[in-house]
Amino acid sequence: MSNRTHLLVNIVLFQLGWLSCVWGASIGKPWLGPVCVLVIVLIHLYLVRARLNEIKMMTQVALIGVIWESFMVTTDCLIYLNGQFLNYLPPYWIIAMWFLFATTLNVSLRWLHRRILLASIMGIIFGPITYYGGAKLGGVTFTAPAFSMMVIAVSWGVLLPIITIVARRLEPLET
Repeated sequence: MSNRTHLLVNIVLFQLGWLSCVWGASIGKPWLGPVCVLVIVLIHLYLVRARLNEIKMMTQVALIGVIWESFMVTTDCLIYLNGQFLNYLPPYWIIAMWFLFATTLNVSLRWLHRRILLASIMGIIFGPITYYGGAKLGGVTFTAPAFSMMVIAVSWGVLLPIITIVARRLEPLET
């Protein structure tokens, strides 16, 4: 598969996975997204050569995401409607989304690897937009929307550069 085709597949599969997670949660079927994400992650791993490094990177990114989401949940910045096993942890469909997001870091977001300041700016802008979209679809609500958006923006301004560094450090992809 050419790099260009892999890039397009990565973008399309990410969008489908994101939508399946949020939509599934919003219609009371939070299992739907993780099932789709599992298939997408397996396709992603099939398309990469250095699978072990990619799995390590995806696991580290998901762990960072779980810690951050747990903070957001315990401080009541984000309220997820279903899919939580424990009140202080994010729902399992959000954890799946972090694995899904990790599939983009060495493919469609690879261009951010050496642009840490740009990664921060992108996080500040697109972090809140993504959560706002999730809220509009009914997957998440905010107790104080303006405050939550500010916290999300600042957090993603820090998270995306960190995650980008993790991905670059374990950069395994050769397509």
